Amino acid sequence: MEGKRKMLKAKMRAKIALGSLLLVGLVAQGWAQMPDFPEAGAWEARLDEWLKEAAEERDFNGGVLAAADGKVIFKGVYGYADIEKGTPLTLQSSFRLASVSKGFTAMAIMILEQQGKLSYDQPVADFFPEAEWTEVTVRHLLHHTGGLPDYMDEISGRRFSRQKPLTNQAVVEHFSRKVAEPDFRPGRRFEYSNTGYVLLAAIVEEVSGQSFEAFLHQQIFSPLGMKHSRVWNLVSKEPFPSKVVTHRGKRNLRPDWLDGVAGDGGVFCSIEDYLKWDVALRKYQLVDREAWKEATTPGVLSNGKSTDYGFGWIVDEPIMAHDGGWLGARTSVLRNEQNGLLVAVFDSGGNDEAIEVIVRKLLKLF
Repeated sequence: MEGKRKMLKAKMRAKIALGSLLLVGLVAQGWAQMPDFPEAGAWEARLDEWLKEAAEERDFNGGVLAAADGKVIFKGVYGYADIEKGTPLTLQSSFRLASVSKGFTAMAIMILEQQGKLSYDQPVADFFPEAEWTEVTVRHLLHHTGGLPDYMDEISGRRFSRQKPLTNQAVVEHFSRKVAEPDFRPGRRFEYSNTGYVLLAAIVEEVSGQSFEAFLHQQIFSPLGMKHSRVWNLVSKEPFPSKVVTHRGKRNLRPDWLDGVAGDGGVFCSIEDYLKWDVALRKYQLVDREAWKEATTPGVLSNGKSTDYGFGWIVDEPIMAHDGGWLGARTSVLRNEQNGLLVAVFDSGGNDEAIEVIVRKLLKLF
């Protein structure tokens, strides 16, 4: 049973990563060669009507955003922020981004690197002295080439009490004390790793002396005016009134005991705030042009092959993309660094098929 559970989780992680790669492929077929954008017209009303019908049929519950160089082409929300209470979504509702959060985690590391407080090629063990895996670097974690096992596999069973939330610190302590070496030599191959991004968030806390939540608020959300964005998990203390409650059918989904960690996920964001984030990336408001270029350059394995993954983004120049899925949330973001186009779709109703359908429909408009 344990082996089967690990296999299913591995397939789930692979599906999320592969889903983004497939979307990148779809976009690359047309986006890179299409710098012009559609004029305003009847298509917006048709798309809005279609999304309303999808929400009524419970095939979609979320937000849709399309923009070009920071100018909104289309935006809308459909369905409920809390289906049990009948609370409707608004443009300020904060959606669970799931693994799309990794772009924010990577940016936190980039900010610290630009401040001279860490180096990408610094061993992770510098921050966690008890760790024995001294060859794993910050860059390996960013590129998913560190080789450390997935924490959801490592801590399953009775190693941790499920009566309290799992935390980043608990993950760090487990890997430092119980995992003597990676599954493969760092840099040898790409393996999508939630562990790596939890450790990156822990590094942010270690270096900054702040919680990961406080650091992202101070360094990213507040400067960019992202008033409806924050890191939230089961150890967060402040209320979060704009947070969307995910659901399946007519039932809200309650947070899992794993929802005390952050870094691999944990960011909530409104569609209006996500546009502010996109603009900030394009205008180098958080890190300079040179730093951003490095972040959008795929990692290279020890055999010279590309990982197709930069810092928190799948990259197929000029396309950047990422998918996410957790606890009923399904998210997909695609950006074109060449022509400035952004498409973001956030679903909170457990609609695994909705994202690709909506993205495909949006791509036909361009």
